[in-house]
Amino acid sequence: MAGMGDGYVGTAQDAVRIRRLEKQREAERRKIQELKNKSASVKGQAGLLQFGSGTSEILETAFKKETIGLVTREQYVEKRVNIRNKIEEEEKEKLQKLQQEEAELQLEKT
Repeated sequence: MAGMGDGYVGTAQDAVRIRRLEKQREAERRKIQELKNKSASVKGQAGLLQFGSGTSEILETAFKKETIGLVTREQYVEKRVNIRNKIEEEEKEKLQKLQQEEAELQLEKT
């Protein structure tokens, strides 16, 4: 009987509230879809950061990929330092993004 048109229809205030909530839900859906797309693009790349891996494991994996065919000790040390710096930068960027997203969520709640 719900499709018969009988029952409580609602007031104009209810309709405004419903539209506002629908817009809010749509914005959240878009945000979630963007995050999914970002994570899918990151998974597609051979990134240094991997879920569930320790920093040393990530460093060793990246280092193995980068050090094929090295000749001198200087090149070895240079690659090692570059990879460590790159991982630290990625971790800092990830932390900044998380903090920024948390700040945005706090602003939305207020």
